[in-house]
Amino acid sequence: MKPSLTILTGASRGMGLALARQLLARGGTVLTLSRTVNHS
Repeated sequence: MKPSLTILTGASRGMGLALARQLLARGGTVLTLSRTVNHS
């Protein structure tokens, strides 16, 4: 996989959080945005 940056909105929970975790597990760089803070 070549280096990439993914900008992901809605990443504090649900599908956005799951997608962010999958992208990070593959070694990608992820910039996440959300309206609320996830304290977990």
